[in-house]
Amino acid sequence: MTTLQNFIGAGQLQVLLQLSKGEEGKHFEQVLTMISATIASMPKTYETDGQGYSAIAYLHYFTSSGDWWITERDSSDEQLQAFGYAYINGFDNAEFGYISIKDLIEHGAELDLYNGLGERKTINDVIKSETMA
Repeated sequence: MTTLQNFIGAGQLQVLLQLSKGEEGKHFEQVLTMISATIASMPKTYETDGQGYSAIAYLHYFTSSGDWWITERDSSDEQLQAFGYAYINGFDNAEFGYISIKDLIEHGAELDLYNGLGERKTINDVIKSETMA
């Protein structure tokens, strides 16, 4: 649970926990378990160094004006930052860099519950699919 609290906003996590007690509880329990497993198995800081657009996007956060794809997480137990690819208001402003998950959550970004739970996409794949949408 602590791991999830570092990666999912309190409101979104509360809703997921409530849903896991409802009719479709098993489905939401599986989603939470898969997200936890994804976070636990993600590359740590610098492990994707040099991969560039071939790096796998393990997590995806979004708001109405931006998207952040996380390719690696901090190696500390308490999540301080991550690394990934971000764009705000279109791909003209996109770039790789360090991303504070805490700041994303505090500013209303939500974790995409289904990104990465199936077939993994590279940043290249993400760009292709987003620009074709």
